[in-house]
Amino acid sequence: MWAIGIRFLTGTCVATDPSDRESPEWPPHPMRLFMAMAATYFETEGDSDQRVALEWFETLPSPRILASKAPERTVV
Repeated sequence: MWAIGIRFLTGTCVATDPSDRESPEWPPHPMRLFMAMAATYFETEGDSDQRVALEWFETLPSPRILASKAPERTVV
């Protein structure tokens, strides 16, 4: 078993539920993490080991998500 911890740089997650733009997406969908890792790989011209790691990550089953309760902010 392994785990990934995520800390938002601004201390806030700014993501809306794709089915309701007035509601927050909490916890963030796991695909957001994968898209961020893929974007980093492509924007930094990652090496072959990083590509292999992304391809391995794609093959994993759906994750178990543990997320804290989050207070909702006002939609602006």
